[in-house]
Amino acid sequence: KIVRDGRKGQLKQQELCMPGDQAAEVAAERFQEAWSKQTSRTDAQPPSMLATLTATFGLQFAIAGVFKLLWSTFVLLGASYFVNALIEFVQKKHGWDAIPNKGVGWVLACSFFVDSILAGLALQRMGDVSMRVGIKVRAALITAIYRKSFRLQNANNSGAGNVVSLVSTDCIKMYEGVQHFHNVSSGLVVTAKVGLLHLFGQQLTAKTLCSKAVSGT
Repeated sequence: KIVRDGRKGQLKQQELCMPGDQAAEVAAERFQEAWSKQTSRTDAQPPSMLATLTATFGLQFAIAGVFKLLWSTFVLLGASYFVNALIEFVQKKHGWDAIPNKGVGWVLACSFFVDSILAGLALQRMGDVSMRVGIKVRAALITAIYRKSFRLQNANNSGAGNVVSLVSTDCIKMYEGVQHFHNVSSGLVVTAKVGLLHLFGQQLTAKTLCSKAVSGT
């Protein structure tokens, strides 16, 4: 709608406002509430920054991980099943010549096409959610650092330098870490999936599945 109205010259300024849940003020307030709960704990444990970030942005961060797992699943499904099935079907190898030609090739090709689309959508959603979470984390941390620096009574040049270092280095690294965390952490899951595919590949072949689908059993 925004693109259509912009092309027609009917786009208004108030339509370009940022959604409320994406504003830096909202992220900072949510972070401050979680941090206040950490500082008001009755046990002897010190406040945890990791627990604060998890309580504030953990759900959105987990959603990005789910999209990453879906992407790896669709990619492995397409690479290990549909590609091999299409090659064997075209070359009539491993018993594919015994399967009646009832549109099996079209089914494989269309399924591979849908699988590729789903993989692209999952990767795009993972990147989008990770970027949004990273921006919120960076905004919340920068706001907390500046508020803390303003409350310092004996601010000096070295303190100002520490604030600049925290903002320009540490907060930016947190933003980048949110985007790259799932790419690194999902490596073990992808490795396990590849191992399972090689382990059970001979038991669950493409021709077996298609034979059952064609025969209706």
